[in-house]
Amino acid sequence: AGDPEVVVAEDRWSISTADGSLSAHFEHTVAITADGPQVVEVNPRLIGSTTSLVINACLGIDVHAGVLRLHAGLEHGIAPRPQGAGNVHEIVAPRTGRLDAIVGLDELAACDGVLEWQVRKRPGDRVTARPTQNNDTLGHLSVVGVDADQAWERLEVALGRLTVVVDGQPSRPPVFGPASATSAR
Repeated sequence: AGDPEVVVAEDRWSISTADGSLSAHFEHTVAITADGPQVVEVNPRLIGSTTSLVINACLGIDVHAGVLRLHAGLEHGIAPRPQGAGNVHEIVAPRTGRLDAIVGLDELAACDGVLEWQVRKRPGDRVTARPTQNNDTLGHLSVVGVDADQAWERLEVALGRLTVVVDGQPSRPPVFGPASATSAR
């Protein structure tokens, strides 16, 4: 029960509540028909499945189960037990051009704290160094730690394993500021 105001960080990717309260987003689709409103979709993705993975790991809860219980008219049953911090980081091309490869993805599983990663772009796809939406990025990487500093350090180590090759030029993907690490403590 926090204030609805949000703050966008200087990195233009990170958004948090102005008062520091916990918040989440999920989608519903309701069609307005001649017979009245019809629920088309109840989507507890919470801005994508990776966000809920990080929330679950950091708060020790099953946020999807809680949302589904609410939709069934039941109490959510969520009792957060803060136990860490997490970061969902969009992987951005170091330059605009044609993607040749992302090298090092197979090494991410061995990195401490990496929950999961997803790649959206394939070799041959046009990529941009200035994405305007998540689908413009190469993909994302989700990392957790005992606190925001450790989550951030783990993210930097994991991203350091990656090399993005665009138009024959290998580079490390850019890292967007530590303001994007959020703590659940």
